[in-house]
Amino acid sequence: MVNTRTSFFEIEDVIEDKNIIILNDLLNKGRKIELTDFGFSHTAKIDYLTFFRPVSMCGGYITSGIILLYEKRTYDYILRQLQNRNNAKAMNDDLKKYSVFFKLGCRLPVEHK
Repeated sequence: MVNTRTSFFEIEDVIEDKNIIILNDLLNKGRKIELTDFGFSHTAKIDYLTFFRPVSMCGGYITSGIILLYEKRTYDYILRQLQNRNNAKAMNDDLKKYSVFFKLGCRLPVEHK
């Protein structure tokens, strides 16, 4: 598996009939990925934010199984929290990075409509 590091993404597009989600990587500027996920592609909403580990497989990406979801309105708050000294140190370690995003998710629940 290549490039299986966790990251924070904006959902740019959803192609439901092909089970594809186009994601913009917010931690690695300029990187976009095409994610194939049968379940998530039918529930994902454009402009939501997500944190997970994309797994490279057969020229595409799949999820690692755990996806954290945030409303786009929380983007600025999340960026400020990531600039916190303790959180900035955690960005180099995937497990610590997951912990930071998980805790942020606990404080910022997504309202499903």
